[in-house]
Parts: sequence; structure tokens; C-alpha cells
Amino acid sequence: MVSTVTIQGAGSQTIGLNFNNASTFAIAQQIAAQLQAALSAGTTVLEYGTAGSPPPLPAGVSGAFVQTTAKAAILPAGYTTDIVTKPGHATVLDIGTATETVLSGASTSLNFVATGGSGTVAAGGGNNRLVVAGTTAGNWTLATGNGNETIAVLGKANATIAAGGGHNTIILGNTRVRSDGAEDHLSAAPVFAAPIVTADSALAGYGQGNGDNNRNGDDSRRRNGNGSDGNRGRSSGDNGHGSDGGDHGHGWDGSDHGHTPPQSGAGNILIVSTGQDTILGGGGNVTIDASGAVSDYVRAGSGHLLFVGGSGGATILGSSGSDTFFGSSGPTGSQYITGGTGGNNLLWAGDGAATLQGGGNNDQLYAFGGHSQLLIAASGNETLSAALSSGNDTLRGGSGNDLLIGGSGNDTFIGGSGHDTVIAGTGTNTFDFIKQHAGGAELVQGLTNAASIDIHLIGYGENAIQQALNSQVVSHGSVTIGLRDGTTITFQDIASLSRSNFS
Repeated sequence: MVSTVTIQGAGSQTIGLNFNNASTFAIAQQIAAQLQAALSAGTTVLEYGTAGSPPPLPAGVSGAFVQTTAKAAILPAGYTTDIVTKPGHATVLDIGTATETVLSGASTSLNFVATGGSGTVAAGGGNNRLVVAGTTAGNWTLATGNGNETIAVLGKANATIAAGGGHNTIILGNTRVRSDGAEDHLSAAPVFAAPIVTADSALAGYGQGNGDNNRNGDDSRRRNGNGSDGNRGRSSGDNGHGSDGGDHGHGWDGSDHGHTPPQSGAGNILIVSTGQDTILGGGGNVTIDASGAVSDYVRAGSGHLLFVGGSGGATILGSSGSDTFFGSSGPTGSQYITGGTGGNNLLWAGDGAATLQGGGNNDQLYAFGGHSQLLIAASGNETLSAALSSGNDTLRGGSGNDLLIGGSGNDTFIGGSGHDTVIAGTGTNTFDFIKQHAGGAELVQGLTNAASIDIHLIGYGENAIQQALNSQVVSHGSVTIGLRDGTTITFQDIASLSRSNFS
């Protein structure tokens, strides 16, 4: 059943949003009634987004932005409501606004990313991706329709999640969940402040660019808008045109000039990618909305990178900053993502072939979907998780103290030189140890049947298996074996191993 929420704008303009879930419709009705009262009292003004970003507000009033055509929006200071009527994919980026409200209808697949703040998101349908991460303990309500949702609360936020009747994936920090879904996947995540790109409250130095290409199926056009002196630059063609004070965005066209693609600069930049684009990060914070892109190649800079992917492929090479990557919740192209050496990278694969590699300390890497994916830890303390994946994934430990979490597929765990804890998945679990890569200590949890253990010793030479079996020591019902290079492996709640556990 589809129900409609209406908001009366100026004159005879009426905004209608459809909702296919009764509880989310009820929340949207309450929001619409409060907004309508504020519009009638003149304390809130309604601005339509047919010309791009919201205009500055008059003094003493708040703003509600109707996102009709813009693929991505960051609300400037004073705007507290985003009403998304754009069909298809649309992105809303919250820079930490207090009591922000977002409404989207059943025809919209919403990408919402919040860096902090508080508020309510009521998504009427579509396949939505809602992510709240930050360092403050704001209160969020995240309500969705009956699509297949991906919802994550990764920071210190207090969130109430009301997921609809689809197949939902939910990663939890400090959250309460009510889900009507028939087949939901829930994962408890560490409380973690993801390094999502932020802009200051006045959006000083904020730029927006659109990139696409049109040269023999290859990369040819790059556009980048740069703002300065507190003004906003916005580029949608070969030459960007600025606003709010006469500044100008500067365009670059690879088909006309023999120059390399531009760096994003030192400001806070939003880039909307719709083609096969090459983007070079600079010293500032960069947000890339690639939900409509074909494929992107990104070399991150020293700032924070936030990349929201779509069905296209992506290659992202981290630099000295920290990176946040969200792949598509639906089918996607090939993904090769490396985090920055600044650490605190959050890399979340889309549902396609993917290689995710950490870059520093405290990285979190998530496999997702039904494809085989590879997660590689860096030298720091990493979390590698296939809990949201049904594919046959490979998780490779590094030199730090890593946590490796299996999923429902047949997963392979490669031991590193640090201290790894493995939480085995529900499929067949394979444990690989490679001489000159291993050498650390590995604790395996979550198994109770020795028959489900398959160990591969690679490069250890003849008689390595027998030597490992001869080294068995049992303590408190758990067996530990040792390898020639000093590697130790403990299988918790497994009393002994036999030759059948090795292949």
C-alpha cells in the first residue's frame, strides 16, 4: 500500500511524496505537519533546487530545500530540511547540522551520509543507504520503506532504526533497531568515528564540480569548481561560473588541452561524477558522489576523502589522509580501494568484485554482497569483516593486532605476522599460513567441530604438517599448534587436530 504525504508550498505549488511503509509514513506525516506550520508562520521558507544549490537565507528564518534535480546536496547554514523529490539516486550530505530532517519518496534511492549532528530521515521507498558517523552523541531516527536498505551507525550517535520490509543490512554502534524485514543482516560494529569529510558551518571554500567524458569511450572531460574567500564555486560545464560574490569556478577540458587532470585544491570540494573520470585529491577534504558514474580513478590527497559509489567500478588510491568508501548496495563494477596512511579508513565494498586494502591504523574493511572479495590489512590494528557477505571471501591479516570476521560464504583467512583474532563464519573456513608472511599468533573462535577446519601450510617444506601435529598442546579445551617460523595457532573449543584437517 502506498500513502502520500503532501506539503503546500508557495502559491499553488504542492509537494507530494509517496511512502510504501506504514510506520515510516506516520513519521513523515508528523514531519510534514510541523514543517507546514512553520511555513505558515513564516519562520521557515521553502526553496526549490531547480537551479542547483540552495540560495542564502534571509536573516531570522530557517530553510527547507526541495531537491528536485540535484544529484547531491550539502545544505548550507540555516537549512534544516531537505525534501528529496528527484527520481532515482540522490545524495544528501549532512555536515553536522543539529535537528536536520530529510524526506524522500518511494521513487528515490537515497544516499544519506551524516558527519555528526542529529535529526530524522524518513525514506519512503527505493533502495536506500543511510550512514551516520561522527564524534558527537547526537540522536537520530532512521526510518525506511520496503526496499533493500543498507544502514550504518558507526560513530557515537544514539540512533533508532526503523527498517522496512525488504532485505536490509544494518551495522550497529549505539543503536536500537526495529525491523520489518524478512531477511535482515545485523552486525555489531565497534564504536568508531569515521573520518568523513566535513565542511565548516559557512561552507567557506566550498566547490562543486561535475565530471563526465565523451571521447571514443575513454576519459576526456574533467570539470572542477573551486571556491574562495568564503564563496561557492560551481562548475557544470567546460567553464565554471561562481556565485555569491562573483568568484568563478575554473573548468578543465582534457579534449581541448594537453594538461593533466586538476587537483581538487585545499578547500572543501564536492564532485559529482557521471562518466569515466580521473580525480586527483589535493590538501583539502573531498566528497565524490559517484552514484551515477561509469567508472572512476581517484588518487586521494592529504585531506579526508569520502566516496559514495554507484553501479560503476572504482579505483581509489589512498595517500597520506584518511578515506571513507561506500560501494553500491546493488550490483557494481570492479572495485580496487586502498586506504590512506593516515589510518582510520572506513572501506565498505559494493556488491561486486572487490579488493580493499587498509592503509594505516584503526582501519575497518567490510566485504558485502554475494561476490568473492579480498580484504587486506595494513601494518596497523585493523578490522576485516565479511559478516555482511555471502560470497567466498579472503581476509588477509597484517603485522598488527587484527580482527578477522567470517561471513556465510566459504571464507579463507590468511595469517599475518601480528596477533590476529579470527571469528569463523558459518560456511567452510580455510586457514592459510604462508612462510615469510606469517610468523604471528592467531586465535580462532566460533568453531566447535574440528571437521570444519581446513589448514593450508604454504612454503613450509616437507613434513611441515606432521611437525605441526606433533606440536599440539591442549589447554582448557583448546588446541594450539606451532609452525617452523614461530607461528602459533589456537583453535578455541577444539580439543585436537588430525591429518584430515590439513590439505
